[in-house]
This record gives sequence, structure tokens and C-alpha cells, in this order.
Amino acid sequence: MPDDPIIHLDYGALREDDPEQAAITPDMVKKAQGVFGKRAKESIMKAMDSLLRLQAAEIAQRRINPQDLYEAGREAAFQAIDEYRIGQTDSFRKFAKAKAREAMLKARDKKSKQTNEAWPE
Repeated sequence: MPDDPIIHLDYGALREDDPEQAAITPDMVKKAQGVFGKRAKESIMKAMDSLLRLQAAEIAQRRINPQDLYEAGREAAFQAIDEYRIGQTDSFRKFAKAKAREAMLKARDKKSKQTNEAWPE
């Protein structure tokens, strides 16, 4: 299928000791939640990118285009910036990863359901 978009994976995203992994501090999230937080939001999304791509490919399981799941997860991670409360027990990365995973699973299930309806047995 030459028309399928390619999603590039960075398996280094799994490493918790990666400098980008530690880059999302509560102060950065607080800045991103502010009125002028565009640059902080962009930095957070850049730091989350590899993790989101890897998670999308994992959830797709070769049944769904991982790029679609990546987009759903990216949107959820972006929304997580506003939903995260400074001082909660989970780190922002863990909180955003859970939100992104939930959105990706919903998107996968929705796509699977649409595919099954389009091809009745």
C-alpha cells in the first residue's frame, strides 16, 4: 500500500532517563496553562512526540493506520495540559500518556467498528 502515510518511531522514547523525558516540569505545565503559554505548550508537545508515536504504533496493532491514532493522542495530550493540576500525584508525562492512550484506544475502536460495518460478513 504505497499511499499509507509513514509514522516514524523513536524507540528511545521508552527510556525514562532521556533528557527530553525529564523536560516536562510542573513549572512548564503551569506556564503552558497560562494565557501566553504557546511556547511552553509547543515544548511540551515536542517532548511528548516520540512517546505518542510509539504508543500509536503499539495500539494500532497493524489493523489501523498509526498516524490516525497519533493525531488522536496528540490532541488528547494537548488537552491534558489544561486539565493537569499542579501538585497531583502523577507527573504530567504520566497523566498525559494515560489521556493519550485512552483517546487512541477510542479512536482505534471507532475505526474498527466502522471497518466492520463497511464489510459485513
